[in-house]
Formats: sequence, C-alpha cells, structure tokens
Amino acid sequence: AQRALGAGIPPELLIDSLSALWDVHRRSLVRKYGADAGRLAKALDIYSSAANRLLALAVRDLFEAKEAAATGEVERLRTLVKTGMILSAKLSLEAVLQRIANMACKVVGARYAALGVLDGKGGGSQFITAGIDDKTKRAFGPLPVGKGILGVLVHEAKPLRLKDLTIDPRAHGFPTNHPPMKSFLGVPIVSKGKVFGNLYLTEKRGAEEFSQDDEDIAMTLAAQAAIAIENASLYEELNRSYQELKRSQALLLRQEKLAS
Repeated sequence: AQRALGAGIPPELLIDSLSALWDVHRRSLVRKYGADAGRLAKALDIYSSAANRLLALAVRDLFEAKEAAATGEVERLRTLVKTGMILSAKLSLEAVLQRIANMACKVVGARYAALGVLDGKGGGSQFITAGIDDKTKRAFGPLPVGKGILGVLVHEAKPLRLKDLTIDPRAHGFPTNHPPMKSFLGVPIVSKGKVFGNLYLTEKRGAEEFSQDDEDIAMTLAAQAAIAIENASLYEELNRSYQELKRSQALLLRQEKLAS
C-alpha cells in the first residue's frame, strides 16, 4: 500500500490488484486440495477469513497514509474496506450482496441501487435493491426481467452512464408506482471474463449525473460482489462433491459387507 501510494497508483487499482492476488492464492488451494473436498473446504474457510482481513488492513493503511486526500475520498475508501471485511464474514450470499448494494448507494451518492445476479441461462436468479422500502417494491409488482436499459447491461457487459435514462431510446419505461429515476450508472459484475450480473445505481445526489470517479468506485464494488458470488458457487460445488463422495463411500462399504 505504501509503495502504491508513492508511485501514484489509484486506490481502486490497488484494491483490484489485491483482490486478484486473493483469487490466485485461493485457486492454488483448490489445485492442491481438490481431491479432498472436506480438507479443501476447511482450508478455504481459514484462508478466506485471514486473507480478507489482510486486504482490509492494507487498504486501511492506504487511506490513513493519504492525509491530504479529500474527506469524500477517504469516506469512499473506508466503505471499500468495510466491503472487504464483509466478504470475510460468515454471511449468506444474499446478505453479502445486500450490504454491497447498500454501501454502493452510500459511497457513490446514489438514492437507489440494485444488484442483479444472472442464472447462466439468460435470466436472473436474484435482484437485490437498496433505497426502496418493501411497501414500494410490492406496489410496482414483479422484479425486472432484463428489458430496456437493464437489458443493455446484461447483453453488452460494459459500464453505462446516462444523464437521463427516461429519454434514452433503449428505455423500456417504468412499471406503475415505480419511483422516478433519471441519472443512471450500471456496471457489470465480472471476473476473469465471466459475467455474474450487474450493479445498477440511479438518482445521483447533489449532481445531475454520475461521474467517471463514481464509475470507478462502482466497478470496484462490483468486483467485490463477483468474489462473493464466485465463492458461493465454489462452496456449493464443494458441498455437492463432498456429498457425492460420502454417498460413494457408503455404497462401497455396503458392497464390501455384501462381498464378505
């Protein structure tokens, strides 16, 4: 963190680099212990907790050393550190994604945020919102299905900023009772070329539209969300492998008993 600060490397790039290193080490554990699902799950659990805490500490040192930074930038970095700590906590995937959506609203200065997770078949498996209460969500009916501006993000998988999404020719309109929204920022949740979903932010506070800095921060938060989704998929796959191994062992034991 100190070397990056001296070299003028942006904090967001440092966080992305540390996250990539985190993933490299995790994959090395998968290669080393992949044949033993139980041991791999324990190793990943221990590693994830320690590595995420170290990531959070490194970023904390970065913003503490950067005394000349503006108050708003420091607050953004603090929020990113909290996001890293969330990933090391033993929370469900939905709880982690909800906290990331809430933090996205705060750190980017958006009134509303949403985080859509794709199911790998062209549809959505989860759509988590922030800034909208449950009563309002119930009032405007079913969740989005990836049409209009949201569909653009799903198909193009690249950042999109709009000053007024309501006048964009690709807009599909809002359902009845939906809160009014104009300024828009959407970024893909992607890791190693695979798109897991999208992070959407609307209604920039104190400005007519979102900035490039907002986009950079949103991309960093989306990278954190990608890690959470990828981890959840990995643990689900490990659990399936472990259960299949247990069934195979039980079957083998029965066969041995029958043979004897």
